[in-house]
Amino acid sequence: MWVHVLPAFSRVTRIKESVMKNTMKLIGIIALAALIGLAMTACDTGTGGGGGGSQTPKETYNWLGNDGKNYYLELTPPSRAALAAVLEDTTYELFVINNYGSRTKVSSGTASGNPENPTGLELTSTNGKEVFKLKITGSTITVTVETDDEGKIAGGTDFYINNSGTNPFVGKWSGNFNFVYITVTFTANNTFSGKDNYGYSFSGSVTYYGSLGAVTVKDNYSNQTHKGTFYFVNENTLKYQFPDGNYGSGTIYRQ
Repeated sequence: MWVHVLPAFSRVTRIKESVMKNTMKLIGIIALAALIGLAMTACDTGTGGGGGGSQTPKETYNWLGNDGKNYYLELTPPSRAALAAVLEDTTYELFVINNYGSRTKVSSGTASGNPENPTGLELTSTNGKEVFKLKITGSTITVTVETDDEGKIAGGTDFYINNSGTNPFVGKWSGNFNFVYITVTFTANNTFSGKDNYGYSFSGSVTYYGSLGAVTVKDNYSNQTHKGTFYFVNENTLKYQFPDGNYGSGTIYRQ
């Protein structure tokens, strides 16, 4: 008896070949994905604060200028090691934060030196029109403007708080606020909430510029939203400014 088996054998062979081809394609895709992942990891030098270990944190400084403006300075060192002693290739950006919490860049360039050394940190703008020095002695920050052709920067002496570690705002604060007594709690996730002595509550969010907080607060009684700032007068005292409503200005104290 003649038994025809060749077609069945051919089908099995073709199935095996197809499975092998699909397997090789899958292995190739996995290998390619792995290479892309390694390449992205190698290229990520990072310039922002926080996050993964490959990111370079920023050093930040604040001072209230002699012109009454809040200044916020960001240094971007080339590596974590450079944070201990600022190197020649460190760059900076200088901003003015208004009482609504909006920031405007007024200068950028390079920085050299160390703010805690006697010679201080010297900052020179890219166009060479602004040169200023920053020194830190204990809890005091002193900024001296040596050259300012366009009148963009004001120096000053102010309270310095190191904000490179734990958020200094976190915790409970209280004090007189717009002729009422309030308590407010800042959390680690950039929010805050509180109430006044009449039981009316409020809540909001914070964007931190060093040791200055730009806040958006919602009054849950009138359902109105206001913008303002909180900044440190000393380690246990915050000054607030709200120019767009009846909140005015004043101080609250750490509890």
